[in-house]
Amino acid sequence: MDAFAAPRTYDRDALTKMAHEMHERNFNCVQAVSCAFATVLGVDKDLCFRLGEGLGGGLATHTETCGALLGGAMVLGLVRSNGYANPTSKEATYELSKKLVSRFRAIRNTTVCEEIRALDTTGTTPLPICIDCIRQSVLLTADVLEELAEEMDSAK
Repeated sequence: MDAFAAPRTYDRDALTKMAHEMHERNFNCVQAVSCAFATVLGVDKDLCFRLGEGLGGGLATHTETCGALLGGAMVLGLVRSNGYANPTSKEATYELSKKLVSRFRAIRNTTVCEEIRALDTTGTTPLPICIDCIRQSVLLTADVLEELAEEMDSAK
């Protein structure tokens, strides 16, 4: 695997705090999750920010797939992909993303932004439910990454 040298463990409190601070600074949910991880992965935060810009609001405000979940999937791709020169890792990356989606869905009963946001009746901005989805995505993404690290260590 030609993936980034990712940490073996993640400080979930620090990642969650970073993601929430970014969201408060007007990052969308995708950007908040992916940029928080970019910091610890040594990935260009500005590039993550730019790549995630059109994906917020459930894919360009169409309230489709939850942006926090999309941000987590982006992170998994950053870590697991073999990269441009060796496009052979997508199935392995899909498996990681499927774990993330399955676990997120088990908590939220959906991955659809519109359905998640409909549950928030506070009328406040940013929506508390979005903040919670960001937290959940950060935690679940860290879990999947740590499991990947364990698998890679076991395979050695």
